[in-house]
Amino acid sequence: MNRDESLQQIGNDIVALIVAQADALGQRVVDELEDVAAYAAARADHLALVVGEPGFDQALLAERDSVVLRAAGSAVESADAVDARILLVAATALRIAATALRVVAV
Repeated sequence: MNRDESLQQIGNDIVALIVAQADALGQRVVDELEDVAAYAAARADHLALVVGEPGFDQALLAERDSVVLRAAGSAVESADAVDARILLVAATALRIAATALRVVAV
């Protein structure tokens, strides 16, 4: 493999790494959204049991806040995971490039 082919392969490897990480992050977001949706459904089921009871309006507000807090916590965790993964991808891509460039330079 000549120098140009090696550099092209480096670029292809880096793109493949980024695409794989983006796919993994996308699946994580889907999983977290499904978790929040399931939690919201469970809370709605609970509310269905107490509809018409005294304090229902307060219970409705409390359940709303509970679901919002669950979603917010999930969003913060996702953002932290994205940050960590971006740093990992950048460091790995630079290592791949540096190693390949050393080999090509020889």
